[in-house]
Amino acid sequence: MFNLDTALYSMAYGAAIAGIFLLLLILVIVAIWLIAHTGKFFTFIAEGSGIAVTKGESYHKSVISFNNHHLEYDDALKADKVTEGEPERKNFLGFLEEYLGIYWVGFWPIFSIYEYEFRWKEWSTTENVYELQIRDDLTSFFFVKTFRYATFLQAAEAKGNVPVDIKFSIFLRIISPQIALFRAEDWFMQLDDYALRRARIYTGERAFDELRTEAARENQTEFSGYIIGLNNQTSKTEDGTMTRLGVEIISAQIIEVDVAGSEEEKRQTLAATTEKYRKEQEGAGIIALGTARATAISAEGKAIEGLGEVGTMLRKQQAVETAGKGGNIVVFTGDNESSELNVAKVAGLVTAQLSKNKGDKQ
Repeated sequence: MFNLDTALYSMAYGAAIAGIFLLLLILVIVAIWLIAHTGKFFTFIAEGSGIAVTKGESYHKSVISFNNHHLEYDDALKADKVTEGEPERKNFLGFLEEYLGIYWVGFWPIFSIYEYEFRWKEWSTTENVYELQIRDDLTSFFFVKTFRYATFLQAAEAKGNVPVDIKFSIFLRIISPQIALFRAEDWFMQLDDYALRRARIYTGERAFDELRTEAARENQTEFSGYIIGLNNQTSKTEDGTMTRLGVEIISAQIIEVDVAGSEEEKRQTLAATTEKYRKEQEGAGIIALGTARATAISAEGKAIEGLGEVGTMLRKQQAVETAGKGGNIVVFTGDNESSELNVAKVAGLVTAQLSKNKGDKQ
């Protein structure tokens, strides 16, 4: 026989158990949330970044928070690599990661978040003036998203021995935290050195004006591509930054090109560069004018040759007009251009011409 009181009691008991379980679950989540702020057992990770976990003094694993990316072992690198694709999230820990952004570190103090000194450079801008800031921070995270770093090439020689300072940015991301933080020593300063060496070579192959023009472009594919080449090879005998440093250069951008030195040295260098450019342009103009004149003379000659005897007479007339300018003596040979004229004959012709000119003046 159905007993209403018993049924109601069972329902109330079940609801109470469910309520207690839910309350305990909430308390556990709140406790985990509070513990995560300490970085022990659990931690929070900002989007686009990650942490490294050590077991004692040795590398244990990396944990990242990056939309549609996860870490996967790469045979070529012999280390974990940031790879596209959502990670597999299972059980309660997966729930914490996906919905609360809380990540499991490990049982403390056996497992702990790795902290390290990180030296890097950034631009400080005030009224469009870029000042290089060198940072040296104790940090416990790294970026797996693309981040902008600064570097400054000083007193590099552009084509024509013009000393220049170049400020540029490198956009990169860490693709293997294990290599960057544990295998490569001071990865950013190594990368900075590689980039400066390559930028110096790039500068030496271009004139100052070319570099200024490149800096003004919004899309600097030439310079960027030159720096990106470091990904695959840092020198003729060394591997690229992806293998050596665990980082990938995404792009590079020149933000400012200036003449190196004091204000007076800059003024003198710019003046000399401007004068050299002016002379080069003048020289180019003279060459162009000479080339045009030679082309015209060649065309005129071909046209006259096509006229036969008439052309020969025209050539004689042009010769007389040209030679007679500036008081030159014109000797008429009486159509004997092909005959042999000895010195005596020429002298006689010249004497006769001079006598005629003198008589005309009297």
